[in-house]
Amino acid sequence: MPSWIDLFLNTPQGSLFVKITPEFLKEAANIPGIASEFNNIPEVLELILSQNVSELSTGYLQTHAELFYGMAHRRFLNTDKGRQAMIEKQKKGEFFKCPRMLCHNFTCVPVGITNDLNKDKVKMFCPNCTDVYNYDGQFPVDGGFFGPDWVHHLMNENPEIVSEELPETYIPRVFGFKVFIQANQPTS
Repeated sequence: MPSWIDLFLNTPQGSLFVKITPEFLKEAANIPGIASEFNNIPEVLELILSQNVSELSTGYLQTHAELFYGMAHRRFLNTDKGRQAMIEKQKKGEFFKCPRMLCHNFTCVPVGITNDLNKDKVKMFCPNCTDVYNYDGQFPVDGGFFGPDWVHHLMNENPEIVSEELPETYIPRVFGFKVFIQANQPTS
């Protein structure tokens, strides 16, 4: 039977997450502050780490497990293993494609605008053009489960994920002719 983590990652809302290693979840130093948010942390961790789960349950324990996993996920993405797992998913094309035509369907990665929960939904970041786009997934996922910090480390430590060709710059044209840039500037 699959583990709780495997079942969660196969749900529509779990498809954006990476698999957190059990060692990371068990290490108390990795989750300071998170554990204090829950009064039933032993039961939540037991559910998340369980290996023989037939289906995801409903109820407060399941809700707490998903919330705990999301909060730990944000921290896991700031580790080398977490970023590497996200790079693998990005290379497989498991995420949203950049809507910018000049990025030629480059695969984005999920990102949060803030570390705070319940502030904004997850967005998609294109490492090629470095723009952030709205994600219109089937189920809303909290952007706080990803946070903005990990993308900075991803770009600095893994420059190979970006296309070797620089993204093309949009040149405004009308009927095939370049628009004179200063024509758009107000006169003084």
